[in-house]
Amino acid sequence: MNEITFLKVKLTDLKENILIELNKTFNIPFICKKINIKPITISKTIQVLTDKKLVENNQITPEGKKMVHYLEFRYDTISSFLKKLNITPSIDNINQFSKLDFNTVISIKNIL
Repeated sequence: MNEITFLKVKLTDLKENILIELNKTFNIPFICKKINIKPITISKTIQVLTDKKLVENNQITPEGKKMVHYLEFRYDTISSFLKKLNITPSIDNINQFSKLDFNTVISIKNIL
């Protein structure tokens, strides 16, 4: 069975958000302002993402792009699910659902 290797990479919410923003732009001051973090934080996070082979030479790697695609898919699925249940999506709800594993997210998507 083919394994989805990028899902084995565990990221914190902050690292996920930074990766998504880096996929859009590598403008570090802009990202710091948007996410409200200090440059040292993003610098260390980029180093961790580089060590995990998600970022390389100020570009998102193919594995990084797959991770971003999954993170966006997960967020869209969770938001759609909450809306279908008439639950107002909040940061807390989304964070709780974000801890679900890949197979559960796919099951929720299939229900929708």
